[in-house]
Order: sequence, then structure tokens, then C-alpha cells
Amino acid sequence: MQSPFQPTEAQLALQSMHASDSVSLDQALYWIAKDEDASTPDTLLTQLDVLAGGIHLRNPTDILDSVCRINQHLFHTHQFSGDIEDYYHPQNSMLHRVLERKKGLPIVLGAIYIEVAKRLGIEIEGIGFPRHFLIQPAGANRPFYIDPFDAGNILVEEDLRSWHEIWGIEQSFEECVQPSSTQSIVLRMCHNLFYAHKRLGQSEGMLRSLERLMILQPTVTELHRTRALILGKMQRFNEAIDALELYMMCHPESPDIKDCQHTLLLLRQLQSSK
Repeated sequence: MQSPFQPTEAQLALQSMHASDSVSLDQALYWIAKDEDASTPDTLLTQLDVLAGGIHLRNPTDILDSVCRINQHLFHTHQFSGDIEDYYHPQNSMLHRVLERKKGLPIVLGAIYIEVAKRLGIEIEGIGFPRHFLIQPAGANRPFYIDPFDAGNILVEEDLRSWHEIWGIEQSFEECVQPSSTQSIVLRMCHNLFYAHKRLGQSEGMLRSLERLMILQPTVTELHRTRALILGKMQRFNEAIDALELYMMCHPESPDIKDCQHTLLLLRQLQSSK
């Protein structure tokens, strides 16, 4: 389906990467940041090179020693940490702001860790554990997990099983600890940004984040209704009407079709009186 809006350069770059078999996580982080903030420096990724350049691994095949050295560099020398005071702020999901402030969400701190380790020849995987993103060295003899939000704290399976039980997570434990693809990490970051803007009532940010998700997931046509509601709130009634009509065309048998018809009528009345 053709996009009902004009994507930005950053969104098109993300779309192209997302559709490929080999998505570059650091490049995706750059384009997400660029889409959120046009002043994002073009040299952003060199900061990851510099971070990695400050780490000496005595023996890269010794995973535990390598993790300890990366932890020391990122969380003690550079003092990266989770932002517990303003957790949901959009800046915690943007690479350049996290690198500036040394604070962020678990998933962005984890992505920085993954990219720094990759530059050192160490493969670290993302683990999309519900409610708290983690990372894990690939191929470790004794599997363990790293919490980038908690200064690289080392966790074992029993810790995660406890979280799984305490938090009442419906997914099976085995599903929760599967390695995340780069595409799924990118989508989780984009969802985080949408809800961060929503919590702050930032309609422009919500729309931008939603349209980014629509570019990455063109078959998820349910997003057209959400876009219509945001556009209506922004008093962009013609676009809201088009978006809602598109949703209704894609979902003619949806249980909410009567509500949509009522909303459509209201939008047309608002447009005519504008």
C-alpha cells in the first residue's frame, strides 16, 4: 500500500534498511535520532568508535573478562546509567541525547553496548525481555545476561525467572529470553518514542513516531485510525478524514466501524466550520 503521507528522508532510509536482510543497528539508531531531531550530527556514529577505542581487551575470547572491561569503561569511566528520574522522556530514546547525557532507556543503553562490543569483535545480542530490555553475550559457555540500565549488572536465568513470575508476564519464559532481531529492536525503540510523546501530550511527536512505524510496518493498517485521531486533535481535519476513510476501507467489518462513521461525521462538521 502506498504511503498516505510524504515520508521524511530519515524514514525512507529506515524503511530501506528495515526491508533488507542485514539491518545495521547503529545506522538505524542514527536515522531514528535524525528523524526526531534534524540537528543530530552526521558524525554521530564516530562517537561509538571513540568509545570502543578506549577499551583494551586482554583476551577477546574470555567473554566474562571482556564484559567486565566493557562494563568498567561504559558504566564507571564514562558513567552511563539508566534515567530513573525522567524515564519516559523522548530524549532517553535518541542516541545523540543518550551519548550527551550518559542516561537513557535500557534498550538504547543496550544498543550502545552492542555496537561498542561489535567494534571490539565481541558479539552481544539484544534480549527483548518484556518491560526491561537486556543483552547477552552470544555463545558464552555459561549463559548470563547483562542489565545495561543497572551499570551492567550480571544476571542469571534464575533472576529472570523471578521477574517473569513477579511481573505476571503471559508470554512463556522461553519466548521472553529469545535473542531479538535488529528489526524488532528498531520497532521497540520507535514504539517507545511514540508512547514517550503521548505521555507528554506532544501531538507532533506522536504523529512523527506513528508515521515512522507506518513506514516500517505498512501492512499494519490499524495505525491509520490512530493517525486520524492525532490529526483530528491537531485540527488537520482534511488529513484526518482521509486517514479514517482509509482505515474504514481496510477494515470494513471492524467492530468499531459505527464509531468510525460517527467520528467521520464529526470531523466533516469541524472541517466545514473551520
